[in-house]
Amino acid sequence: MISWSDGYVTEIEYTHGFYRELAPAHLRFALLCAGLSLPPEQGFTWAELGCGQGFTANLVAAANPQGHFFATDFNPSHIATAHRFQSAAALDNITFSENSFEQYVEADLPPLDYVCLHGIYSWISPENRAHIVEFMRRHLKPSGVVYISYNCYPGWAALMPLQRLIYEQGQASGGPILERVDQALQFVQRLSDSDSGYFKVNPLAVQRLGQLQKQNRHYLAHEYFNEHWHPLFVTQVAAELSPAKLMFAASANLLDHIDALNIPQSARELFASVKDPLQRQLLKDYLINQQFRRDLFIRGAVRLSSLEQLEKLRQQGFVLTQPAASIPFKFQSALGEVSLQADIYRPLIEVLSQGPATLGQLTQHADLKQLSLERLLEALMVLVGANWAAPTLPEADLAQRRQSTERFNQAVLDQSQYGADLQFLASPLTGSGVGLDRIEQLLLVGLIRKQAAAAFAWGVLSAQKQTLVKDGQPLKTAEENLQELRQKETLLVQQRLPLLKQLQVVA
Repeated sequence: MISWSDGYVTEIEYTHGFYRELAPAHLRFALLCAGLSLPPEQGFTWAELGCGQGFTANLVAAANPQGHFFATDFNPSHIATAHRFQSAAALDNITFSENSFEQYVEADLPPLDYVCLHGIYSWISPENRAHIVEFMRRHLKPSGVVYISYNCYPGWAALMPLQRLIYEQGQASGGPILERVDQALQFVQRLSDSDSGYFKVNPLAVQRLGQLQKQNRHYLAHEYFNEHWHPLFVTQVAAELSPAKLMFAASANLLDHIDALNIPQSARELFASVKDPLQRQLLKDYLINQQFRRDLFIRGAVRLSSLEQLEKLRQQGFVLTQPAASIPFKFQSALGEVSLQADIYRPLIEVLSQGPATLGQLTQHADLKQLSLERLLEALMVLVGANWAAPTLPEADLAQRRQSTERFNQAVLDQSQYGADLQFLASPLTGSGVGLDRIEQLLLVGLIRKQAAAAFAWGVLSAQKQTLVKDGQPLKTAEENLQELRQKETLLVQQRLPLLKQLQVVA
């Protein structure tokens, strides 16, 4: 008899992650940059397949009360957790259901503007991938958008033997799954240290193994221990989605839109000679040895005129999501480390640090008038792609969004007193999430309650026999912990709190 899990890990729950690419404002901006028509801002419908604990779905529903949200997962523990948090946040615009992909094909749903799958498609069987395509064929609107992320070739080619060995060792050893994760990693590390031919000729595998040793074991169990694990070429994914009349539209990663960050100078002539959009994506994957894709597909793309695209871009607002002082002015692109041009980015970041602004407003600002609209747009795409800025939602319905996100954020802050699972709050300005770890959340609770924030946080932690870690070492005394918490409180008040207020996460 086939197990209900169909080879997928169910012994432990998945992590409570938030994936910003699933936020409607982010998806709309990526489509707009590609010059494509956009789903509606009001009354849209959004569904997530394989929603895990439902945290991303709950957050975007709270931050976008003007939309109707649906999410499913076949793990009943995940859906129970999602329902519990939905109730705590009093969200009435999202419906969770416990279904397999095959069952969800028959769900009674309205026509959908968005269908989202994060980290699902290359971890499931071909049969389940076919059920997903049939779901899209039946439920996605004409011009509806699919967000789909997956492991891909050629980047995984050299690492597939590493994944398979970890999986095989996990299957061979007994005991609970988290113990098997550790046992498998220990075995593979010993093999790597034993003059293994595979690791000698695959330095990337040695590097990846070192990274795995430091990662969350719950994540690794779901990433590496599934029976079905199939990296795919972008052209394979496109072929599989074609029965639902889907065509490749754009990457949800804004950095992927900028050829200078992805195409080596020596390959630009070759890249320009390839005219087919999908073959260009495949060539780009080979040029940068791509391992993971975040793709947008559309069911019937409608291209905007250049004038309409320009008008919509001018109206699009942006806001910083990191304190200006903490933006490092360099980041890792597919081609290596990139340093930001100070004459472009310093004045732009300074202007945005004063508050949200539309692209049209930025082009008229005295400190930015020397920059062309194209330069400004590319700089904003970099800031969004690096997660230092985000597109904003329109002013309409902001009051409603504030009410909804206040309830959501209160539920997260309440939960922070019991654990560190939930590490994002919701912004009504961006319709997306803002990272805040448990310690910052506890300090924020103390500030909101007008208490000594460090003392409040220490009271919660010490009651649970927990201490802080500094420079890799646990702090031992109460005074050491309080001193560290006071320093964190100062940073929160001076740097993070002004940003949280700008994002309207707190009043």
